[in-house]
Amino acid sequence: MAATTALWRNRRIGYRVKTSDKERLRQRLRRMSNPELLLFGVTTKYQCSREPESGYAPPKDILVQLAEARKEWTKRNPRLPLRDSF
Repeated sequence: MAATTALWRNRRIGYRVKTSDKERLRQRLRRMSNPELLLFGVTTKYQCSREPESGYAPPKDILVQLAEARKEWTKRNPRLPLRDSF
């Protein structure tokens, strides 16, 4: 049985989300531990801020994931500034 790491789980949960599927994403984010949520948020932020390629704009589903991850993080850690996390 292979060990499951946070990074592996992050890849597994980094699925494409449709705007209509926000509630399912919120449920998945609520089940994540703080380190998993932080890793998910940082990875998602990276996907949004990659070096601009010709005509590159972050896909809307990635922006939705980042916004929902930030909301969940802020809910859990209201006194910790977002700039210190993702």
